[in-house]
Amino acid sequence: MIYLKHVEGSKRGQIESFDLERIRIGRHPDNDLKFDPDADREISGHHAEILCQAERVSIRDLQSRNGTLVNGHRINQETLLRPGDTIQFAPTGPRIVFSLGEAAHGTGTIAVDRDQIAAARASATEPVAAAAPATASAPSRWKIFIAAAALLLLVILALALAAWWSWTSFLVVLSVLVLTGVTAGVWWWLRRRSIAKSAAAAPRPEPPRLGGDGDENTVKELRAKWNQALERLRGSKLGRQGDDAVAALPWLVALGERGSGKSALIRAGNPPASV
Repeated sequence: MIYLKHVEGSKRGQIESFDLERIRIGRHPDNDLKFDPDADREISGHHAEILCQAERVSIRDLQSRNGTLVNGHRINQETLLRPGDTIQFAPTGPRIVFSLGEAAHGTGTIAVDRDQIAAARASATEPVAAAAPATASAPSRWKIFIAAAALLLLVILALALAAWWSWTSFLVVLSVLVLTGVTAGVWWWLRRRSIAKSAAAAPRPEPPRLGGDGDENTVKELRAKWNQALERLRGSKLGRQGDDAVAALPWLVALGERGSGKSALIRAGNPPASV
C-alpha cells in the first residue's frame, strides 16, 4: 500500500492511498491521482506516474511541461522512491510526501485511507444537510406578506357581499370579524406574556467561579518558591556583604560585577557598596 500526503497545493492536508502497480498522476480525469484542472494549472494532463514492482517503487516524468522534482531535484529518468521522499509537480506546483504502508507508522506520516477521509467529510456535512430542510420550511417574510394580503382581501370581499345582501348581514359579519380579531389579539398577547414569564423563570447559568482549589494551591506553591528564592539570594555573596540583597540585585544585573566599567553617571546613583 502506498500513501501520498499532500503538503502543498489545492489538496493540502489530504492523504490518498493506492494499491496499484501504476499510479497515473495529472489533471486529466482518467488519472489515478487527479488534480484540479483550474487550481493546479502547473500540472500537465498526464504529468507523471509511480511504478510499483514488488518492493521497488519508482517515479518517472511523462515529458510534462514543467517537470517533476524529487527531494528538490528535477528528474529526467525513472527515479527510485524511499519512504519520506517529497515529490513536487513543477517548481511551484503541488508537493506530496511518499510513504509505504509499513513505513507510515515510523516516519511520522499519518496513514489514513481515502475512504475514511470521504466518510469523515460525509459525516461532517450531514448536520448541514439536516438543517437545510428546517431553514427552508421556516416561513419567509414575503410568504407572510402574501398570506396577510390574501386574508385582508377575503375580509373585504365578505363585507362587500354582506353589504350587497343587506345592512343587517353587513353588521353581523362586521361584528363577527371584529370579535375574531380581538380574540386573536388577546390570544397572541397572552402567549407572548407566557413565553416571557417562562424565560424569566428559567434558571440562569451560574458565572464561572474563580479562585478554586487548584488556583489556591498554585498561589501557595508560587509563594513558597518565591520565599525560597529570597532566602537563597540573601544567603548569596550579595547578602554576605552587608547590603540588602534584594535591592542590590537590579544594580548587579545592570552594571555587572566589580571592574566591569562603571561610569561616573551610574556611580552618581549611589548604588549599594556590594555592587
